[in-house]
Amino acid sequence: MLFSQRRQLHRKLAEWIESSNSEDLSPHFATLANHWQNADDTAKAIDYLEKAGQSALQIGDYEQAERYFKECLELDATAAVLSAEFFEKKLKREQAST
Repeated sequence: MLFSQRRQLHRKLAEWIESSNSEDLSPHFATLANHWQNADDTAKAIDYLEKAGQSALQIGDYEQAERYFKECLELDATAAVLSAEFFEKKLKREQAST
């Protein structure tokens, strides 16, 4: 299966989980984070990782909460670096064209 097809499949699965469980998504936060991350939707992945971490804290699973929060921070840092690189390249292209 091509990566683009995998991304689409993960997106469809995440959307299905959200619509099928709209009354209570809490049992699915980690799964949703995984699917959104694999769908290349970093913002949604970070949001669900944070929610999964908060849920783990509420039940006292501190090790799992730490893993979710760590992954959230790593994903956020990676997204920030990629965004900065994108805008730096775009700025350089704009400057070169003027």
